[in-house]
Amino acid sequence: MALPARQHALRAIRRLGHLRREAAGVAFIEFALSLPLFILVSFGTLELANLTMTLMKVQRLANMTADIVAQNGVGGNQLNEMQMYDILEAMNVSAQPLDMAGNGRIIISSVLGVDSNNDGVADRNELSWQRFSGGLTTETPLLGCWKTSNTTTLQSGRQLTPGEVLYHTQVSYRYDPLLIGLLPDTLSVPRTITRTGVYRGRTSTYRTILSTDGYPPKDGCTTA
Repeated sequence: MALPARQHALRAIRRLGHLRREAAGVAFIEFALSLPLFILVSFGTLELANLTMTLMKVQRLANMTADIVAQNGVGGNQLNEMQMYDILEAMNVSAQPLDMAGNGRIIISSVLGVDSNNDGVADRNELSWQRFSGGLTTETPLLGCWKTSNTTTLQSGRQLTPGEVLYHTQVSYRYDPLLIGLLPDTLSVPRTITRTGVYRGRTSTYRTILSTDGYPPKDGCTTA
């Protein structure tokens, strides 16, 4: 009687071993099926974090540039071309690790309310000057090109009062996704990020940019 009982016990142990192997196989299949989703979520989180930081940096850069120019473009202070070079270079440094010189574009526009018929009401917004920096020359200036038209429409549709001046900065950046291929397209990651900053001049007296020997104006709409 003892021998059959022992055989039954051995058979039961073998069956348990088979069950363990089958359970391990099921777990492996479940892991294999869930792995793509896990990868998508993990790398998608990294991509969105990187995109968010880039968006914040581009917006901050636009605000900083417009604010600095607004502090020095009117009134007793008067910008010169050498200072404009310094401002643009400082913005390139502040943008790091973003490569603004190669993949970005900074466009600074001075917009002036003009009363052309002297009736006390401004009838147009005039682009009084523009300065450009960065290699992303394919990016279209939102306010137009000063060299082809001296009138512009502000994004808000606002008409300035006579003599009122606004400094509008457009910062565009060609976003480089962490993952090249399907994932950025799946997440609708933008390939070019554009943000703007707008500040009024600190006083009501408008002044243009002083020329400086050795510092030609960076006023090319389509050149770096």
